[in-house]
Amino acid sequence: MFRKIRAVFIVLILLALLATAVVYGILTMSLPTLSGTTISDGVSEESKIQRDALGTAIITAQNRKDVSYLLGYAHGQDRFFQMDLLRRNAAGELAELFGDTALTLDENKRFHLFRKRSQEIVKQLPIDQQRQLEAYAEGVNDALSHQAYPSFEYVLTRAERKPWKPEDSLLAIFSMYLDLQGRGVDRDFTMAILNAHFGPDMVAFVSQPSSYQAALDGSEFEINPAPVPRLEKKHLQTAVITEIDKSPLVGSNNWAVGGALTSSGKGMLSDDMHLGMNVPVIWYRAQINYPQDGKQRQVTGITLPGAPAIVVGTNGQVAWGFTNGYIDTVDWYILSDQDKTTLVTEKIPTKSGDHSFLVEMSDFGPVRHMQGKR
Repeated sequence: MFRKIRAVFIVLILLALLATAVVYGILTMSLPTLSGTTISDGVSEESKIQRDALGTAIITAQNRKDVSYLLGYAHGQDRFFQMDLLRRNAAGELAELFGDTALTLDENKRFHLFRKRSQEIVKQLPIDQQRQLEAYAEGVNDALSHQAYPSFEYVLTRAERKPWKPEDSLLAIFSMYLDLQGRGVDRDFTMAILNAHFGPDMVAFVSQPSSYQAALDGSEFEINPAPVPRLEKKHLQTAVITEIDKSPLVGSNNWAVGGALTSSGKGMLSDDMHLGMNVPVIWYRAQINYPQDGKQRQVTGITLPGAPAIVVGTNGQVAWGFTNGYIDTVDWYILSDQDKTTLVTEKIPTKSGDHSFLVEMSDFGPVRHMQGKR
């Protein structure tokens, strides 16, 4: 009896070791090759990607187009799943990865038809910028083709990696727009609903400015006190099912110090973008080196995986940064009876098959309905 138990125990251990070895092998094969020489038609002259001790990609090429290819190659090696999520988030194509649970998210994003808009934008870009996007996409796809096995995310989701397209870079940028400014779409629509049900006093009451919007130089501007709307007693007695959490204090910081105030005589720039803590982080550190107009250019900073450019950084002479401006980027327009609309049928791919979704379009953009109005 003891021998049988021992034999079963040994078999289980061997199976566990075998499973561990298989998983380790798959994960190892999915890792990018960070050393060696690759022959590619994507670059016109000899170029290289180096990585420092922190993993920062240092790219050296003989022209800007080759830089875009190499940056795409580095992004494809290190951040493709993140890039895939960015483009799918904006295009409304997450259900293809995660199934029907993501269908509602896809419908909300597909409403904007960002993929079609991205395709049109690419066509209207200057030829040089189109070539940069094409070179970047070629670099991403070459990195995928040189990968022996897909990364574990695609093993878990049982999904195939789709090639990167030039318009996908625009989708990645649209995804950042949705993250930073997308709430304005629903906010303005909600304000319209409040105005329809409770009138302008309610809108003024809930949208009044706060002390956080005061000018930093101490100047003042007149703020008319928002009227307190009169609500019926039944509205005041509405039961609150869950506790209302305090609104998070969001915001970003940036500041500069002139050279007259520093010991070195050089200016200083600080740029702190308050974004969500994700794994991986949103940004990807890189340095690009290439000749231009008879001079050697070196630009160091952070990039957005999915886009062939340094977003925040320095070229050794000028440093730049940005933070999100909470500005009004959305307008809702009430259509008249004479304004014509068309219905666009969108196919949202899911693991169980295509899902049809109708988007009503006008000359001003996509249409929503509220109280019999468009």
